[in-house]
This record gives sequence, C-alpha cells and structure tokens, in this order.
Amino acid sequence: MTGTHNPQEEVRARLATAQARLLAALLIGAPAPAGFDAARLAVQTATLVAKRRDGVHRVRPDLHEALGPRFRALFDAYATAYPKSAHGGSRADAQAFVQHLAAQGLLPQPQARPSRPRTLLHRLAHRLTFRR
Repeated sequence: MTGTHNPQEEVRARLATAQARLLAALLIGAPAPAGFDAARLAVQTATLVAKRRDGVHRVRPDLHEALGPRFRALFDAYATAYPKSAHGGSRADAQAFVQHLAAQGLLPQPQARPSRPRTLLHRLAHRLTFRR
C-alpha cells in the first residue's frame, strides 16, 4: 500500500531534525534552533567545551604544560570546529587534538627531561599510583 500517511513518522522526523539542530548548536556553534535562547545555549556550549578541555588536560597534562597559556585558546578553537568522537573518550579526544596541532604546525617540540634513577621506593609508588 503506497502513499499511506503516517503521522507518527512525520512527528519522529520533525523531532529528529529538531534534535540534530540543537546538537549542532551545542557542539559546533550552529545558530540556535527556533524556541531556544541563544545566550543560554552559548553558556551550555562553553560548559561542554570546558568539560572536554578538562578531560584532555587530565589525560595529557604534558600537552597542557607544553602549550602553556596557549592551551585553552587552541583547544577551545579546536573543540568548536571538531565535535568529540562518540568513541574513545578523553584519550581519543586528546589524540585527535594532538593530530590537529601537528597538522597546523602548532605542536611544540618535547623538552628532554633529565633521567632519574628509579629507586625501589619510586617503582613501588608508581605501581600503587597506577594500579587499577
């Protein structure tokens, strides 16, 4: 039977479109959909970017240290242009950010750290700290 009218499918399609517009506004700075306060969405967007930034800082503190005060601005610009992947969490987000920085020529060269002898106490502390 062709040409049947299904109101539920139309409602679902409209809802899916509205949800996609809302996500685009929150994640990539698209215009606020009708019925939403643009200022409130901007606050939510900033909060989501800050949450991503904190996650990347947590898993890659060396990157934050290497970039110094530029970390925030560089990450925020990246996060606004590239939504977080649905897979991999903060580690994947950090890796994608590193790749982005490298492609832009913005990845600082790692600084050589002086080697320290690993004492028994140091190894034990390391094991206890990183045990899962």
